[in-house]
Amino acid sequence: MIFVSIAAFCDPWLVHTVRDACAKAAHPKQLVFGVFEQDVDSRQSELQAIVRRHKAGLRYINVHPVQSRGVC
Repeated sequence: MIFVSIAAFCDPWLVHTVRDACAKAAHPKQLVFGVFEQDVDSRQSELQAIVRRHKAGLRYINVHPVQSRGVC
């Protein structure tokens, strides 16, 4: 198993990053993403669709930027 930790603060490239990692992995089933996203809109459903397609794993937390204390 390969754990990929991603902390994202209002990052428009988050979905692309996960999609690209899955596409380029020799064995995407071995990937597990831990995503802590600080953004107004949650991208959890988009990310779940990507990892499901590649049979990877996902642990996800979203916090509104106003409630966060800035970049991780």
